[in-house]
Amino acid sequence: MAAPAMFPFLAVLLAAGDGPAPTPSLGAGAVAVSFQAPAFSEADALAAFEAGSQALVDARSAEAAARGDLAQAGLVPNPSLSLGASNILLRSNPPPTGNGPGLAHNLVTSAELDQPIELGGKRRKRLDQGRAALAGAVAGTADARRLARYEVRRAFWDAVRARERRALSEQVTQRAAEMVRLSRARYESQDISMADLEKVELEAMQQQNDLTDDVAAARATAAVLLGLLGPAAPPTVQVAGELAERPLPLDLSALVERARRERPDVAMARARSDAARAAVRLAEAQAVPDVTVGVGYTRSRATLSGDNPDALAVTLSLPLPLFSRNQGEIQKAAAEEARASRAAANAEAQVARDVEAALARYAAAAEKVGRYETGALKRADHALQVAERTWRAGDRSLLEYLEAERTWSALRRDYLDTLYELRASRFELERAIGGPLLPEPT
Repeated sequence: MAAPAMFPFLAVLLAAGDGPAPTPSLGAGAVAVSFQAPAFSEADALAAFEAGSQALVDARSAEAAARGDLAQAGLVPNPSLSLGASNILLRSNPPPTGNGPGLAHNLVTSAELDQPIELGGKRRKRLDQGRAALAGAVAGTADARRLARYEVRRAFWDAVRARERRALSEQVTQRAAEMVRLSRARYESQDISMADLEKVELEAMQQQNDLTDDVAAARATAAVLLGLLGPAAPPTVQVAGELAERPLPLDLSALVERARRERPDVAMARARSDAARAAVRLAEAQAVPDVTVGVGYTRSRATLSGDNPDALAVTLSLPLPLFSRNQGEIQKAAAEEARASRAAANAEAQVARDVEAALARYAAAAEKVGRYETGALKRADHALQVAERTWRAGDRSLLEYLEAERTWSALRRDYLDTLYELRASRFELERAIGGPLLPEPT
């Protein structure tokens, strides 16, 4: 008897048999999905991230700007040179009371060199603020790398999970094709009813839909990963890596202490607090007026009027701080110091909470992985084998076999999700402590 017309996809399933897993059909006119890109490891992803991440580019730019600010802070004020020409006649007095007409008898020229001198230790305090700001920028670069690497690694292993889910769906779909073939043969021999055949065919269609979804998810997660890597990423990748890993024995108090030492965001908050404190001292120093000392030389040709032909002058200029003593800037700097100090205290307090939460999730994931690997997977495998064998022998109902198949598939999917959860929670824990728990991939 011919296959029911409502299941045209069965041609694909039946053609698969026990051979390689089929390439999923996405509908009329769809382009076949191909995963022939070169293998791309976690180390490859991190190398591409370091080469092209916009987050790192922005952080390094901020660090370079802070270095420029520090260089500027160490500079002393420039001297100023003033040149002048005076006694340029519009109307002259004749001798003997005047010099008569012409610049040669009347021109007075002068040159003056002035040097501002900073008082109150302004330059030293600018340097203190600049060094603290640079330390914060360096810590900011490290923190940008910490956060972005977490996202990259999580996205990479999400793509690995999607690859494994796709492979599981291909395995299930291949088994479904074989069950359809056997069911059709049994239906032809009137061993099962049309209703049973349709149940097998509907189950196979659902599994084919799951495979289609998993193929799309594998492509989507790879695209998300590449989007995080920037222009250094290849156009397409096929992620390589084993999702499973062994849980680590960890101690909360040791991790918290390490986080307080190594977290770059804590170091950045401390540096910003130091910079704000230095800014207060600098604002207070700005209230001290600077002096300007100068020396001048005058050359006069109006000697007949009694001018000396050559003369020197020494000047001293001192602003009088009667009204403005930088009160507003001091107030602003003090408010920023208070805010930065609170932010640093909050950052340090947050460390323990972050580590404790991440470790709790990691421990829960490790416990669930242990349950799967110490019995649940083997029991599901055994139950499916028994259900399939007895169904083929006619000793068990079709519904019992289909239920065993669904349970096995769901358990395997949950296991893959839990393996990913274990890795992702480890990355979260590493983000919380500010450093790796395992050697970095190379």
